[in-house]
Amino acid sequence: MGAVIDSKTEDLFYNGKESVYVSYAKDLIPPTDSTITSTGGDRMTIEWAGVADDKDFIMYKNYGSNTMQFRTAFSNGKLCIVTDTIPTLIWKYGTEKKRIGPYMCQRAKTVFHCAEYTAWFTTDIPLSIGPWKLGGLPGIIVELMNERAHVSYKLITAEYPKSKQVYVISPPKTGDPTYSWANYGEIEAIEQDKQRKFLAILAKDPNDPTIFSQNPECLKGK
Repeated sequence: MGAVIDSKTEDLFYNGKESVYVSYAKDLIPPTDSTITSTGGDRMTIEWAGVADDKDFIMYKNYGSNTMQFRTAFSNGKLCIVTDTIPTLIWKYGTEKKRIGPYMCQRAKTVFHCAEYTAWFTTDIPLSIGPWKLGGLPGIIVELMNERAHVSYKLITAEYPKSKQVYVISPPKTGDPTYSWANYGEIEAIEQDKQRKFLAILAKDPNDPTIFSQNPECLKGK
C-alpha cells in the first residue's frame, strides 16, 4: 500500500519537568488517496476519510512520574487518549558525527516497538528529549528516522533557554475516552485487521500478503 508522502510542522515544549509534543489540528490534513496494488497487478485508488476535529493532538510527558498521555485515533477514526509509561530506550552510540545546521551531532540507534530508529543528537542543547515518544539521549534529538515506516523527524529551530511559555504544558483535556496502551493495542489490532481484510477484498485477492499498513510501531512490541 503506497501513500502520498506529506510533511507538517510539529512543536515540542519542555519546562524541565514536563513536555508536550504537539501535532496541530489545522495541519492534520490526511493524504487524499492511497494506491493498493495486488500481486495480480491490479491497481486502485482509495479515498481516505480524515478525522474531523479542531483540537490538537498532543503527547504529554511527566518525567517525575515517568508517565505519558497522548491523543490518537483508532483505524476506524474514533478518537481516544492513551496512557503509558515513558519508554526506557537502550541506545547504541556510533562514532559518526556530522553537522546539522548549527549543531554538531552524533549518531545513535535503538529499537522501540518493532521499529529501528537512527537518531542524530547534539549535546549543544543538553536536554534528554526528542520528537514523539523518543528521548533518553544526553542531548536533544536533531534528526530521527523510523526505519519501519520510513518516517523522519528533523529539528528546524530551537529556542533554548526560553523564558516565555507559548503553549500550555498539561495532559490532553479533550474529553475523549481513555485507554491503557495494552487495551488500545488490543482494540487497534482488531481494527487494523478489519482494514487489511477490506483492502485485500478490494484488491481482489483476500490472501495477498502485500496488503499491509506501514504503522510507525507494532502494538505489542517492546
